[in-house]
Amino acid sequence: MRGPFSSLVSAVSALVKSGPGAVYAITLTAGADAATLILDASIDGSGAALWATIKAPINTTISVWFPGGLAFGPGCYATLTGTAPSAAVLYS
Repeated sequence: MRGPFSSLVSAVSALVKSGPGAVYAITLTAGADAATLILDASIDGSGAALWATIKAPINTTISVWFPGGLAFGPGCYATLTGTAPSAAVLYS
């Protein structure tokens, strides 16, 4: 894995990073209902998906690691849905 790393922790859809980089890990925690997270290669949620939708059932945490990283060019945007979800994205 490359470094140095940064992380974004958010309860809403948000820009993870603008410009090129790579995602190395994602943790999604669902609240009162199921949560979903989609990462795409854009700065506004309009790009090609970097990873298939990650789903966490009610009151569950799901973690996914990408040892080689998921590379992106223009940016990385996280679209998050659910009631009181939380997502953490580790990136460089």
